[in-house]
Amino acid sequence: MTPLLLGLGLLPLAALLQSSVLPYLPFPALRPDLMLVIVLAWNLARSRSDGLLWAFAGGLLLDTFSAGPFGAMLLALFVVSLAVNFIGAPLWNANPLLPLLGTVASVVIYHAIYAGALLLWGWQLDWRTAATSVVLPAVFLDTALMLLAYPLARRIARSIALPQVSL
Repeated sequence: MTPLLLGLGLLPLAALLQSSVLPYLPFPALRPDLMLVIVLAWNLARSRSDGLLWAFAGGLLLDTFSAGPFGAMLLALFVVSLAVNFIGAPLWNANPLLPLLGTVASVVIYHAIYAGALLLWGWQLDWRTAATSVVLPAVFLDTALMLLAYPLARRIARSIALPQVSL
């Protein structure tokens, strides 16, 4: 299975769950950013350009299902993925805690970019409420999900890695 086929199956499902199912759960603070976790786990595990493609496709799908400004989620996911890829896999694999710290930073950056986009498009936003009722719970929940998603993404990435040929 190629990363493209895996993404084509997984990303639309994550977008549908995040936009159509999770908002109707009885606990409003327990809404994980599924797409962010999946894209981030893949970027941390692979650190290749296909992670950026996943971010682009995932952001596009989320924006399609969102009432927010089109392109805002795409921008937020792409910037986070670009940062993770820029830092590179050797650093992320150096210590098991680094992917979790990267997740915390990524969640904050993702939500800051999205909130900034909302403000640029003229939406009203209370920063204090957004930080305490959206970002803070997302940091904890997304980081907890990353404990499951990152090892799974690493296992999948290793299993579909192209064989190395040495001459």
